[in-house]
Amino acid sequence: MDRAYLVISETEKKLVNADEEVEYSDYSRVFTCCQCNATLTLRKEYSRKGHLVPASFVHPEGDISDCSLRVSYNINSSSKPSLERFTSGQSNKKLERAFIKCLESFYFGYRPSILEEYIQFSRLFIYQKNDKLHLKRRIEYNEIQDKVHPDQDLFIAASCTVLRCSRSHNYIDQRIKKIQTKLNLEQKAQKYFSGKERVKGIQAETLIKYHFRDLNDIITKFIGGGASDELRIKFFKIILWGNRISLPVHREDLWTKQELKKSKYESSISLLKRVEEYDERRNNQKKIIQTFESNKLKQMCENPQLLKEIFTDFYKDKELIESNFIQFVLSEVVKSIQFYDWSILPEFYS
Repeated sequence: MDRAYLVISETEKKLVNADEEVEYSDYSRVFTCCQCNATLTLRKEYSRKGHLVPASFVHPEGDISDCSLRVSYNINSSSKPSLERFTSGQSNKKLERAFIKCLESFYFGYRPSILEEYIQFSRLFIYQKNDKLHLKRRIEYNEIQDKVHPDQDLFIAASCTVLRCSRSHNYIDQRIKKIQTKLNLEQKAQKYFSGKERVKGIQAETLIKYHFRDLNDIITKFIGGGASDELRIKFFKIILWGNRISLPVHREDLWTKQELKKSKYESSISLLKRVEEYDERRNNQKKIIQTFESNKLKQMCENPQLLKEIFTDFYKDKELIESNFIQFVLSEVVKSIQFYDWSILPEFYS
């Protein structure tokens, strides 16, 4: 976990971030959990297999059921975890595989979102049996140098760096709250969720609240927190280079000749309309992505202090390329998965 209370006196304590607000001299001081009040150990930043592992607060030994913020490193592989395992910030290979499987299931439309009938756009696509293969090809196509960005690997690395920074949490929280507030105010959404509550057994407003609470935790504690760099890279490749809405790839560049032959006949008029629509959406997204220069992205990845300063400028609404990059990345993260029904995530754990 990345946040805890620093005990200043018997009557005073301060909420601090492990990787930003704790000085070396503080390592001998007392920290307590925000939820269960257990005394925590502050683990220093260290390198593992060539990757930097940020500083964090660690609970004493015990059962994960003692506190939802506890990270367990000894998970019984024969048992299916609850959603809290994912939202508490812990991670291992099986949890990460389950997350990717669930993400792809929603992405391909195999599972409905929480707003399946409410958002009509979700049914604009006809899903194919080779969806996973086509996703792989779409990512590989967009990873080709200059197809989208001059250095696509650096772009993904910089995106991971931004999401891992605890200073991103405030923006993510604000963004999610805006969506939640909007849904609570819309009569159409309330009517939709009223139908859902008969199944869930809870009120519409509570259903919305729980959904966005879990979404926030999955983004900040799991993807941007306890998960491995490998998972973050896979995640960003799917939502950025694999995005069939903002970065569509013509099926002529995606499908084999045999697949094209088997596809349904498409009139020249509808084909031209599809090509024009794809080109417009793709060019708009490329234009945004290519404004983020490689040298600036590299500096963000290599200089933690600079990243903190950029976040400071970002929250001051300064119009800088680096600030725009932070907003782009975090907005894409929330937008891409905001309506996925994460309550089914444990079903993919096997």
